[in-house]
Amino acid sequence: SIIDCQTILHRELPFLSSFLFNNAMTSSNPARRPNLDAKAWSASHLLSSTYKDLGTPPVVGKRFLCHLLSSPKCLTSIMTLLSAELSTTRDFSLEIDAFDVIQSDPVLGNMLLRYPATLLPLLEEAIVEAQREVAKRLERLEQNATQKKTTHGNC
Repeated sequence: SIIDCQTILHRELPFLSSFLFNNAMTSSNPARRPNLDAKAWSASHLLSSTYKDLGTPPVVGKRFLCHLLSSPKCLTSIMTLLSAELSTTRDFSLEIDAFDVIQSDPVLGNMLLRYPATLLPLLEEAIVEAQREVAKRLERLEQNATQKKTTHGNC
């Protein structure tokens, strides 16, 4: 079935954003949490480091994914993308605020600005993964809403 994302967007975004953010923050995998060790990076260390110091590509991708799933702006954009007509052939873009990335993960944000050609492919992969994750969450919300309607209708 086609999910009415616009309705869910307006009704459920605060819950969805909170739910996804809490999952990212409580994960046992450090790559799924914002970079809390950013204070350990001095300015000189940050300036002398390269994108390789961020970790392996899967680790960097998880850091991007964490930002995408914890940023209300990104979640709104992802849900808008998901609600677009599937039959259209238009290209869509996702606006990501560099200041938001820097605020949530200062090291990742700075490296993204310094090495965009290298890190953008990892960000693009994370966007696709975030779309999958949000679509799953929306589907669960829709299933729960349908079950509630069915349950209350049988009373």
